[in-house]
This record gives sequence, structure tokens and C-alpha cells, in this order.
Amino acid sequence: MRTLERHFDLVMGKSPSTWLSEYRQRRALDLLQEGCTVKETAASLGYTRANNFSRDFRKYWSCSPTVYARKTQPQPLSSTSFLSTKLKLGEKLLD
Repeated sequence: MRTLERHFDLVMGKSPSTWLSEYRQRRALDLLQEGCTVKETAASLGYTRANNFSRDFRKYWSCSPTVYARKTQPQPLSSTSFLSTKLKLGEKLLD
């Protein structure tokens, strides 16, 4: 097994455990941006407990997965801003 680890380190420039940890964290960003919950993301990445995932995410990215998900999710338009946007678009089309 040690020979495989040395070969992996030589080819990838990092240990298998470091590579896997970094892969999981990058994949977590994608899943959270796609709208997955923290529990769904944790399960998809092979964590048996969501709190372990949250701890690792916070340690790696310096913010919680919940905060990251809120920041990256599109905000719904309020009815007034949606209506004013439609009116502005309609005005441009009519001009």
C-alpha cells in the first residue's frame, strides 16, 4: 500500500487523503450552489454525519456551508421589483 501512496504523491503532488479532502470540498461548493441541503451534500460526499461535514467545510473555507449556500443561491425578486423590471423591458421594446 505504501508504494501506491508514494506513486500517487509523485504523480498528483499530494497524498491520497489530501487529494480526497480537497476534492470533497470543491464538490461541496458545486452541490451547495445547485441547491442541495447541507445534509444532502454531506451524504453525497460520503459523510455519515452532517456535523462532521460542516466542521470540515468550515475549517477548509472559513465559513459554514449554510452561510455559503445562502450567499450563492439566487435571491427571489420581490413582486414590485419584478413588475418594475418587466415595465422597463416593455418600455424598451416599445421604443
